[in-house]
Amino acid sequence: TPEEMAIAIRKRWHLKKGPLLQLVKEFEKHNIAIIPFDFQTEKLDAFLVPVAPDLACIALNTNPVFSPDRQRMSLAHEYAHFLLHQDTLSSKETENEANRFAAELLAPQSEIFDDLRPPLTLARLRDLKIKWHISMYALAYRANTIGAITETQYKNLMIYLSARGYRKGEPAFGIEYEKPILID
Repeated sequence: TPEEMAIAIRKRWHLKKGPLLQLVKEFEKHNIAIIPFDFQTEKLDAFLVPVAPDLACIALNTNPVFSPDRQRMSLAHEYAHFLLHQDTLSSKETENEANRFAAELLAPQSEIFDDLRPPLTLARLRDLKIKWHISMYALAYRANTIGAITETQYKNLMIYLSARGYRKGEPAFGIEYEKPILID
């Protein structure tokens, strides 16, 4: 499953338990090249660049509209496509699998479950965002998908976050952009 693949990657890379705070550094350490540039659009976060079957290369949109936490999720998502879908056409299913992989890579269920138990207040989501470097929206979604909160609690959180304009963009709360150094 995508989750099992993410767990295997974390194990193979000898990652410590808890948040993966330097995703770009880990990617580059494992020969995953990131090509950063402003795509001049808000319609595409990142894409996999076909180079070789055993070499992952991801183009990352550095347009400032994309927050650091969104860029991290996009990178993990594209890496999932490299691992799981090289010979597969994009579909709703492959996108869902890539999202599941990214969520498990960045916030393993076994490690984040207790953090996501109710009550998930705005202040608590902010603190978790700072801890895990994942958007509050994604944290709420993750809490729902792993069963830490009910569907009703999730819907209420989405309404709450949307009312504050956080669905389109959240405050960074000090989370900085990770800068690739392998390719400038």
